[in-house]
Amino acid sequence: MAGFNIEKLDAREKWGLVAAACLVAVLLVDRLVIATVSKRLDALDREIAGREEELHRCRAFVRAGPEVEAAFAALGKDLVGDASSAERVDEIKGRLDDLARETGVMLVSMEHRAPVEKDAYVEYVIDIGKFETTNEGLLRFLDGIQAAPGLLRVRKLALKPGAQPGTVEGTAEITRVIALAAP
Repeated sequence: MAGFNIEKLDAREKWGLVAAACLVAVLLVDRLVIATVSKRLDALDREIAGREEELHRCRAFVRAGPEVEAAFAALGKDLVGDASSAERVDEIKGRLDDLARETGVMLVSMEHRAPVEKDAYVEYVIDIGKFETTNEGLLRFLDGIQAAPGLLRVRKLALKPGAQPGTVEGTAEITRVIALAAP
């Protein structure tokens, strides 16, 4: 190889050598440049597809905005706190009394705790110290709480058999979350 001299090659061999050198150069460019760029373009295509999905979701949220605002306006009085804490507690206790009367639950004692204000909402807690009812009445009472407007929920419930057969006694902790009015 040390004695290799290009000038000794005839024209056809020189053209073959040039063609081989061009093919090697093209192969190097393909492996080093084009493959790297192709991988980067594929990664960008995947990122674009992900961003397009996110954009479609965001547009769907924007399109639903007027419907959500209308629903919020309709439920606003139940969800947004503009009344005083005492009025809210009285309203919750009144609802629970009415529901208990309708379902045959006898509320022996009911107290409230001080409202707990979080970042964007206020949580009201009503402790039912003791109640007495039938199994059917309890189920209707719990179903009524679940179905009541205004995010009423049973946080704790403790039951024991009642003095009469087919009855239960117990305690319950009922909560209601009310969003704070926007400033």
